Amino acid sequence: MIIRSINSSKTTESNEGDENVNSFLSKKESEEDKLPRDVLFDDEKSDNARLIYEAASHNLALFVPDSMFLNLVENFRNARKLYGETFIRLLTGFDPDYIERNLKIPEFKKLLKKKITDKIQELKKNDLLDENYQLTDLAYEFSIVETSLKELENVKSNSFSFRKGSVKSKEGITDEIVKFTPNFSIKDVAIRNTVRKAVSRNHRQIQIEDLSVYEHINENKVETIICIDASSSMKGEKIANSKKAALVLAYKSIKNHDSVGLLVFQDRIVDRVKPTKSLKEIVSHVSKIRTGRMTNLALAIKEAIPLFSKNVTKNLIIITDAMPTSGEEPLNQTLNAALLAREKKVHLTIVGVGLTKETTEIAKKIVDFSKGVLYIVKNPKDLDVILIEEYYSLKSKTSFS
Repeated sequence: MIIRSINSSKTTESNEGDENVNSFLSKKESEEDKLPRDVLFDDEKSDNARLIYEAASHNLALFVPDSMFLNLVENFRNARKLYGETFIRLLTGFDPDYIERNLKIPEFKKLLKKKITDKIQELKKNDLLDENYQLTDLAYEFSIVETSLKELENVKSNSFSFRKGSVKSKEGITDEIVKFTPNFSIKDVAIRNTVRKAVSRNHRQIQIEDLSVYEHINENKVETIICIDASSSMKGEKIANSKKAALVLAYKSIKNHDSVGLLVFQDRIVDRVKPTKSLKEIVSHVSKIRTGRMTNLALAIKEAIPLFSKNVTKNLIIITDAMPTSGEEPLNQTLNAALLAREKKVHLTIVGVGLTKETTEIAKKIVDFSKGVLYIVKNPKDLDVILIEEYYSLKSKTSFS
């Protein structure tokens, strides 16, 4: 079992028992797999997408102007908890503190109502709300893509390597710089690294001990299934960052010609997607994730295993707060499922978000049974980095046992 504690992108480990973002939208794929550019790179529409994203994270699907206005003016503190500060700011154009200070002024209330009405009419005009003021499927898809673009900009491909010191050759093959041995050909010499060593050692001529060579690293075909816990305890920032991280990992994996699947669970399986290389398909399903009900981790693991193909490295990542609450004996059923994953040669990674002392112990037991990896995440914003690092670590392994 490996446990990694993640805090502000710093990783401590203990053993216990890019590409340009534009390529995300312009790959040579079928029209079905292309994503619309105009919505994503227009500032006004970008704000609208963020507004919808915040709404989805707080399980808000209905944008009735009068109702939202009354919620704000009659009980602002309650509305602040219900909607979230970012949502209120994007909906009204005002800072929440400013709204609270001025709610007793009639002129301000009139302006506030107009701002809300205008913004909602703008959403309808852009087909992001239907005639009944409900969010459309198009709205959900655009919002998840737009909010993930910033993450993609931060996740450069050269930020992750298969091993420390690895590089890309001209042919796109991943290599690692190692010391020269007689087994290597002169064609494998890493010239720049070799010269740098010779200079640093004040050698007038390159000597045998200066020679560095490229050692080819075999890359696995990795299938990843991302399991997202969509139970009620994941509501808000947890589910929002889980969705973004899932999309970023899907982008990276598909770019490396690997497949990605998705399984969304509560006390039942809400949605499932077999591993695919269609980014648009993953985006479409991720955008529809909502939170509610309880957690059945055992069911999620059991249902995910058959989705994998044969003869691939099977990478099962579960993003959860690790509290199994559904089933006759939730913990025992989950541990049995973890054993099954191990038997089926599935690499199980638990990414624990907002774990308590109790749920940390539960998560440790799960990865102990599966011989997997546990990431203890302090800041949900680190999720995308964690998922990609785990993916690349598997990419360089020859097998899982």
